[in-house]
Amino acid sequence: MTRTVVAIENQRTASAVCAALERAGIPVRFRCRTGAETIRAVRKMGGGVVICSFMLPDMSANELYENLCGTAGLIVAARPSQ
Repeated sequence: MTRTVVAIENQRTASAVCAALERAGIPVRFRCRTGAETIRAVRKMGGGVVICSFMLPDMSANELYENLCGTAGLIVAARPSQ
């Protein structure tokens, strides 16, 4: 089973992403608002896939990627300019 984390600060957007994933048969194990929460969730699961926005309140997606140290795949939902 896929270990999926959605890390998006905006609650409406996070809910829409979670709903779309679950409709596609991909269960979301954790829903986080910050990079720190996301890192804790990934460590607790022992890896997985993170879908995040370009900027979280405490770090950018690039910083999150560096902090995950290869323990999770990262998909960033962002505007092309970002």
